[in-house]
Amino acid sequence: RGLFMGGDPGPEGRIIEYITIPTAGDATDFGDMVSDAKYCSSCSSNTRGVVTAGENPSGKRDQIEFVTISSTGDAIDFGNLLAARTYVSAAGNQTRGVIAGGYTSTPYDNVIQYITIATTGDSVDFGDLTKDNSNQGGTASPIRAIFAGGADWPAQIRTIEYVNIPSLGNAMDFGEMYATLYNNGATSSTRAVYSRPGVSPYRVMEYITMATGGNAVSFGEASINIGWATGTSDTIRGVFGGGQSPATTNTIDYIHIATEGDAVDFGDLTTQFHRSGGAC
Repeated sequence: RGLFMGGDPGPEGRIIEYITIPTAGDATDFGDMVSDAKYCSSCSSNTRGVVTAGENPSGKRDQIEFVTISSTGDAIDFGNLLAARTYVSAAGNQTRGVIAGGYTSTPYDNVIQYITIATTGDSVDFGDLTKDNSNQGGTASPIRAIFAGGADWPAQIRTIEYVNIPSLGNAMDFGEMYATLYNNGATSSTRAVYSRPGVSPYRVMEYITMATGGNAVSFGEASINIGWATGTSDTIRGVFGGGQSPATTNTIDYIHIATEGDAVDFGDLTTQFHRSGGAC
């Protein structure tokens, strides 16, 4: 299953829906988040999906929430971040979820924090990014959490950096993206693919080889001109849905991660309000 979570500061922003990744088709309702959230981010193990941070009319959120992926139902409170924040990036393996960057009550920062996905509780300090950043694309292999692109507004950032998930410490340089402002990506055992950045040209897809460092390479083009899509995968197919710039969309498209090429239509989300949420 692939889950799309949040993405709007209104009541539609708490919707969770799911797809079956190996089978193309429209999304199905899963449940609701605890509260509305735009600019949130998600990660998961094979068992739990976690969504955190973001903002709504009440302000920035410090909530961490989770669902059990194999069942349907509303999200449950998990714990709290070190501080309320929005524009974060999340990535994880079967054990840990790592949350990086974002915006608190002060300008963008470089904080990295983590949770143990199988338990509940508040996040713990992990280390620091190489620079203040937000809006990054978070992906992970079993070993590395990789944070790509982003912005320290008004400056946009092409940097890709990574941490080793099993250990604590500061991020290290990986390379650079072609485009900036990515949300989530899709991964196989070797590649991370990022689709539809938040800046024009909105069709850009690029990829990295996660075990090595280096700059991102062209993968192909997305099916539509919409930025801020969120993405996830089953390690074979990558799926990307939602987005908001220059319009909103309910489109889902997919790729085969091992093969470069353009994305193909997968189906539709139940709502156009996953403007900038999380996927896992």
